[in-house]
Amino acid sequence: MTTAFIGRPISRVDGRQKVTGSATYAAEFSRPDQAHAAIVQSTVASGRIASIETASAELAPGVIAVLTHRNAPRLPYREHKGIPDPVIGERLHVLQDDRVNHQGQPIALVVAETLQQALHATTLVRATYSQETATTDVSRVEPVLPTQEKTDQGHASPPEIRRGDPEGAFAAAEFKTDQTYVIPREHHNPIEMHVTIASWDGDRLTLWDKTQFVHNVADEIAAVFGISAENVRVISPFVGGAFGSGLRTWPHVTLAALGARVAGRPVKLMLSRREMYYGVGYRPHTVQRVALGASGDGRLAAILHDGWQETSAYEEYSESLLDATRFLYSCGNVYTRHRIARMNVNTPTYMRAPGVASGNFALESALDELAATLNMDPVELRLRNEPERDEFSNVPFSSRSTRECYRVAAERFGWSRRSSEPRSMRDGRSLIGWGMATAHYPHTMRRPPPRRASCPTAPPR
Repeated sequence: MTTAFIGRPISRVDGRQKVTGSATYAAEFSRPDQAHAAIVQSTVASGRIASIETASAELAPGVIAVLTHRNAPRLPYREHKGIPDPVIGERLHVLQDDRVNHQGQPIALVVAETLQQALHATTLVRATYSQETATTDVSRVEPVLPTQEKTDQGHASPPEIRRGDPEGAFAAAEFKTDQTYVIPREHHNPIEMHVTIASWDGDRLTLWDKTQFVHNVADEIAAVFGISAENVRVISPFVGGAFGSGLRTWPHVTLAALGARVAGRPVKLMLSRREMYYGVGYRPHTVQRVALGASGDGRLAAILHDGWQETSAYEEYSESLLDATRFLYSCGNVYTRHRIARMNVNTPTYMRAPGVASGNFALESALDELAATLNMDPVELRLRNEPERDEFSNVPFSSRSTRECYRVAAERFGWSRRSSEPRSMRDGRSLIGWGMATAHYPHTMRRPPPRRASCPTAPPR
């Protein structure tokens, strides 16, 4: 990797095109003889489709086809576990059966000559359901330990760890704080909508798609349709924001390809803002209890961090909520537990930043609470608990510059002028506050493969 550009005012390669509006996003492509598709979504969160009436929609002006689980081609849905896909569970098999897993799930697809005609026809589709009890209220779910250890960071992370006697140390601590932190669900809303244009040429498929991961789209759609990934071409010259929502290949991509195959012509399918709340992933709702105990000099005696997050009923998406807590500060008595709550919702996914950021928020907030209890400067509290090595893995850090970061940031920010008394700092009529926190983001370094000994192509003379 070159370092020649670090510290230099280099313009983005695509900067001029984006700011002048000449960048072409997926929705702005058009193909000859292109049709448009629109989705009919489930209005219940759990159950089965008892009946679905499409006759009126099929007779509507401009309608080419109306697909449901009753008439859609059967797709093989071969196994594919890409980097962003959960290890446990199975992705939605759209229009393949009558099962409803969450509200907003696609239950029909209308293909028509124009977008307006397709949207109108969706209002004519009538569905009834055999409803089942749905789990949608996070406050009424009993979270459980995940069945696997892979998190959104890709590595295996035990869902529950303990070192020392954290409960005993917390009970005996001179100073303590015990708080619960809740982060509601957060949805992606990139400026570029999620859209796919699909065009078949025999067994070869071209997709113009909003994605951050073109190879994953090719691999996933090839697995869904049972064709070679070499026969799938994905075009995505620009990404107008995605922040993680463009990593997975969501059901609408399959629907666009399915609609194009049935219609025998290119099909464009774009999710509306409302449909994106059910059609792509999101940062899951999390609940985290963080209890800290310390001595009078600010040394941490106990850390207890118990967090859980929602996931879908059909896939087990597991965040790395607790990674930082296990090694960021020195403490001999630590307990962490990560659990999941299976619900009738669509599957969460990566968001900038992934789950480690949610865990950092809770841990750092608790440290600020403890600093206030101790009447100690928040920077000083963190300095007194700087570890000499990774106490979770019991290995030395390859590098760690936290102390220097604190020092430089405090000097440049003028931290010494901060008042710790609440509501004591003002800028004119406005109350202001100065805060700090330690951030952690994982970086995995892989050992390069051994170099093979070179073999001469001819014997030496």
